[in-house]
Amino acid sequence: MANKIRFRVGLNGQPGNIEAILSEFGSEIYEVFAPAPPYICATARRITRYIDEKEIARQIKLAHNYNIRYNVLMNASCYGGMQFSSDFQKKIIKFVKFIFQAGADGVTVVEPYLLKLVREHSNLEITVGQWAHVTEPVRAMRFKALGANSIVLHPNIQRNFRMLKELNKEVDLELQIFVNTGELYQCENFTAHCNFVSHMSILSDEEIESLGNYNYCLEKCRIIKQTNPIEFLMCAFIRPEDLHLYEEIGYKTFKITGRKSSTLWMIKTIRAYLNRSYDGNVLDLCSHYYHFSDDDSPKLLNLPNKELDGWFEFTGGYEREDFRQKCVEFCKLRRLFRFFDIPKRRIAKIATV
Repeated sequence: MANKIRFRVGLNGQPGNIEAILSEFGSEIYEVFAPAPPYICATARRITRYIDEKEIARQIKLAHNYNIRYNVLMNASCYGGMQFSSDFQKKIIKFVKFIFQAGADGVTVVEPYLLKLVREHSNLEITVGQWAHVTEPVRAMRFKALGANSIVLHPNIQRNFRMLKELNKEVDLELQIFVNTGELYQCENFTAHCNFVSHMSILSDEEIESLGNYNYCLEKCRIIKQTNPIEFLMCAFIRPEDLHLYEEIGYKTFKITGRKSSTLWMIKTIRAYLNRSYDGNVLDLCSHYYHFSDDDSPKLLNLPNKELDGWFEFTGGYEREDFRQKCVEFCKLRRLFRFFDIPKRRIAKIATV
């Protein structure tokens, strides 16, 4: 496994989910990851059925039966200052010791003080999540100094091959890339959305309903990407066919997300990345378009994945202005506007640089 591409896969907490994934991909994936229970701490997602400590211990053993690593997520971007309280710290330390003794291989954190607690009380491998905003070597090395073993890079640099090469050269840590989240490039709502989702991960259904339009950030993101092909091409989404470009510059660890989606969708998506190919709507693989059931979620956009063949090669690395210009040129060259249900007058405006 040491020289192979490493795929890390999320779990959704549904009955039979880990069994289905392990039986289907037991010899092909490197690690599974699942959130800590909400009564322990906030995480980066709220799943419909949380995984308690007993289930975590069971899943660790099951994953190890397949020689697959198990990572526990404690990766909220905001704890409201609770991470500095003695009660919270005692709870976290007790949980960290529990999962370490249960055989967990690692944890994923974002908050530096939480990283400090984990390092002081266990030998777990520590991954720094993408919400830590690591986009250059200096910040990466600061997390290394705190005891981190690996880092998931921020989505804003996933298209920036120049910086990716520099990070891989300068940072002596495992660097990971999420392939199918699809965040908008330089999204103005990114920090607010991360913080909100973190708090929402520990709320009850009733508390969430009382928040009103709690999906504002996500819905806005979806609409922009489904009505503006330029923004879609710029977003943090990597097609299965384009993974080799990251391998060629030294990256070998890729995370496949979708913990709010159905098990069937997860299996289909994992298979597409393992096969390095997908025939169908490119949005089928993007976790920002939640697939709660075995049926695909309704989408405004049906953009055939193969229509984007050559996109990464077309752009090369980028500087911001040149990257957008390349997006416009590629859309015109491939006539991608025909897949977007938008008025011609708006197409002209979108395609103006």
